[in-house]
Amino acid sequence: MQKKAPVAPKIQQLIKREVGRLMKPYGLTQVDVDAGEDQDDDPILIIEATYKLSQRPIDPAIVSQLTTALRDKLWKSGERRFPHIHHRFAEGQKVVGYR
Repeated sequence: MQKKAPVAPKIQQLIKREVGRLMKPYGLTQVDVDAGEDQDDDPILIIEATYKLSQRPIDPAIVSQLTTALRDKLWKSGERRFPHIHHRFAEGQKVVGYR
């Protein structure tokens, strides 16, 4: 097993800025970034996004858009690890299209 390359501060800032840009309206409170490996032992970025309960229902289209936008920005910055985003929504959070 190879040693995980740390996540550069500029990449962490890029991730936090992009996640915040799209997800702050949904109660985002914290973004943590770490290096990891997927099931095939390929290097990845593990992103934990934590939210408080929000009156604004989560829009799955925005969540999907975040993954694509973040991946594009990372690629342009030279970062080749794929971002894996784990959203930790508050219990009882409403989602657009679900009761």
